[in-house]
Amino acid sequence: MNETRKIKIGDWTATPALNLLERDGRSHKLEPRAMEVLVHLAERAGEVISAEELVHAVWQGRVVGDGAVYQSISQLRHALGDESDGVRYIQTIPKRGYRLVASVSSPKPEPEPGDAVAADPETSTRRFTGRRRNYVILG
Repeated sequence: MNETRKIKIGDWTATPALNLLERDGRSHKLEPRAMEVLVHLAERAGEVISAEELVHAVWQGRVVGDGAVYQSISQLRHALGDESDGVRYIQTIPKRGYRLVASVSSPKPEPEPGDAVAADPETSTRRFTGRRRNYVILG
């Protein structure tokens, strides 16, 4: 996983390689599996993801029960502040699974020192965005 990869989830910025959530100068360190659950939910934001699918995607064949998923969701809710003031991030859909309801985006990476990026949109630089990766084609 690229350490610079970040995911913006609502008001929070997640850095999966560091298992870190950050907002307003605060940070929360997550268990690695909880971060993987969050990333999986973020990749399919708005969709209902079953506990079985999360077990398959995150625990990859290890024998664990729904309790492991519940524990990860609980940790995420606590870190995101989704416990006492309503559902702003992760919604439970009874008998079906979980759904990430917060907005998800990929913040623009900070330029590396020495990188020159053209500010003029009329240049031969075009940016194509996909669901998971940004590609830059320079002419």
